[in-house]
Amino acid sequence: MRTSVAALVLMVATVGYAQALRVELDAPASLRAGDRTTVELRVWAEDERPVMVTPRAEGDAVEVVRGRLLRPDAVDPGATPLVFRIPIAAREPGPARVRVEVHSFTCEGDECRPVEGEAQLDLRVSR
Repeated sequence: MRTSVAALVLMVATVGYAQALRVELDAPASLRAGDRTTVELRVWAEDERPVMVTPRAEGDAVEVVRGRLLRPDAVDPGATPLVFRIPIAAREPGPARVRVEVHSFTCEGDECRPVEGEAQLDLRVSR
């Protein structure tokens, strides 16, 4: 069972427009030093548009095992929302933060512009 954690969703100004992707993260129910598990990411993006996910860890307690994911890496690349499972390794006891940046674009007629979203998740690794 996963524990839902409120994710920070930021609106980012791009090309003169304020556009944001809705992005949410869920933490594993528990995390112990030595565990290898995943953080679940949900992204609400327009159908079939390319999506690029860049996760990173802050602190020494957790390591993000894979640094870049694309739409084809989602559990179901055609689903809404897209669900990504970001692999992490719990290295040592202590606090950690996982941050995720998501990039895509939206189009109206012939005009396309970038959209971005960001979320963060605070974790604690136990012994």
